[in-house]
Amino acid sequence: MMVAYVAHAVLRQQREFETLARARLERRWQYLHPRDPANCRVGIIGLGHLGSAVAGALAGLGFDVSGWSRSARDLPGIRCHAGLDCLHGFLARADILVLLLPLTPATRGLLDRAALAALPRGAYLINVGRGATMDEPGLLDALSAGRLAGAMLDVFEQEPLPPGHPLWAEPRAMITPHQASVAEPVTAAAQVVENMRRALAGQPIANLIDRERGY
Repeated sequence: MMVAYVAHAVLRQQREFETLARARLERRWQYLHPRDPANCRVGIIGLGHLGSAVAGALAGLGFDVSGWSRSARDLPGIRCHAGLDCLHGFLARADILVLLLPLTPATRGLLDRAALAALPRGAYLINVGRGATMDEPGLLDALSAGRLAGAMLDVFEQEPLPPGHPLWAEPRAMITPHQASVAEPVTAAAQVVENMRRALAGQPIANLIDRERGY
């Protein structure tokens, strides 16, 4: 589900479907020559299980994909960066930025105003991780000032997003109600059964949370 959601959001921006939707409402035939995905730089912050899968899928679609994580990773076909020292340099090369971070003390507010300002002018942001990893007022300012072309947001610092929140009124923000990826009973039950089998056999449990890291 997450791969499909992010691929949709990236393609929606790369193929300029928002512009085409506005043209349709105005009954205006507006040809937009498609950009080559190889010339569209996608940056992914968070290269865990989901981030790695998203990175591989987008690279398979021909996008120029790079990733950032707190600790070093090595993914085939993906330029990987690690550590806070290189974060702003990584952001400066992201035409489309995908946030796939868990919420921990270390990631809260990571994408602050300074980080948002490091993005290229006209960049597009997709947040499918956790809302509190991003400075929402800073994002609103960047959108209203036109520094960012737009954002597709599935997660927020407060959920449900209050009816009076200014993001609802921001035309450049596409909002979905935290549904980029959800647990399905069939697949979730299979994981529970597999871990029960592992426990009974004295084998390591899969997908354990590291309480020190917070995920």
